[in-house]
Amino acid sequence: MENKKIVIFIILALIVVSIIFVAFFNKNDSESPLIQETENVGDIIVPPITDYEGDENWSEAITKIKDIDSDKEVYFTESCKAEPLSNLSGTIYLSLVPQNSDKMGIYGIDVDTGAISDFLVDDSKSYYGINFSNDGSMISFVSKDENGSSVMIASANGKNIRRVTKESSDHIINPQIYDNNSKVLFSRSEYPAPNIPESSKIYSSDLNGNEVFLTEGNNPLLSPDEKKMLFMKVAGIYLFDMETLEQKRVIELRDAEGEIIFNKLMSKARISQDKSKLIVSYAGPGENSLYSFEIISWSPFQYRLKAVVNQPSFFWEAFSPDSNYVAVQAGDIVFSDRLLDGKKFSYFESQNTRLAIFDTCNFDEIKSFDLEKEFNLIDMFVDFWR
Repeated sequence: MENKKIVIFIILALIVVSIIFVAFFNKNDSESPLIQETENVGDIIVPPITDYEGDENWSEAITKIKDIDSDKEVYFTESCKAEPLSNLSGTIYLSLVPQNSDKMGIYGIDVDTGAISDFLVDDSKSYYGINFSNDGSMISFVSKDENGSSVMIASANGKNIRRVTKESSDHIINPQIYDNNSKVLFSRSEYPAPNIPESSKIYSSDLNGNEVFLTEGNNPLLSPDEKKMLFMKVAGIYLFDMETLEQKRVIELRDAEGEIIFNKLMSKARISQDKSKLIVSYAGPGENSLYSFEIISWSPFQYRLKAVVNQPSFFWEAFSPDSNYVAVQAGDIVFSDRLLDGKKFSYFESQNTRLAIFDTCNFDEIKSFDLEKEFNLIDMFVDFWR
């Protein structure tokens, strides 16, 4: 009888433990994810500032985007009051393929006059993806020939070119000099679509080609003190600690239906030179969009959604030195109906492809340059503005 009581007691105890176990996980499921929606305040839409400091659900934190009826939705904030901006000036560096060539080169366009000049051009190989060091004394870029791609560095005037990576790779993008001009940060892919985040890996190398693998992803973007970097994965934007190698997702966007936004075929991120503004553009089947963010703080990381622009031909961007403008590869979309195997389907194509300059307050187009007569603008990278 005593043994029977013990067995009954054990069974009851197991039932109680099971109930507590199920209730605990149901509780966690009900609390996650943390949804932070854009908020309507009169005629002004005020997006949230997302702060993950001390939040157990940081890995599930989401900014949910409401349905947008127009091609552009701009959220006015205190740091952007649509006041007159500074005059346009400087040089925008582009990677372009001339109409009579199959080699990409780096060119500079004067923002004031529109005059184009050769910067790094070679008939035997392609050069692209230029970045200037913080002090402006050095440049990093990619050289590509029949053997593959290599990270290169040079003086700011394009002289004294030297190779950094010891071996050629299939695809290298976005090399940037950092750590007092002693290292280069870049992403590498073995696949022909290096802007698919999951196809790339991020490396740091000293100037002698001694590489260190950091993480999987692409578009590494350093913080002002270079102790952290943002980078892209399919789920969103991650923050990486350059000292501890720890990483966590800090920006994830979902649409009104709850679907992840940054999971498209091609994604690209650019940061302003003062590290205060971030732009992410992505391309999916039949749709492209650009998302603009203000970075409020790097530690703890806080951001504010600034604008959403539904424009199928935005992809390559570069901020002006004062961050008030952004230069983009842009185009006008023309829709038409076409017949294929006797069936009508909707077709769209980009026309009037151009280099366009937008202000980063209202996201109005301020100026544009028509380069189609001289260059194949399908292969155009907007690299750097100084």
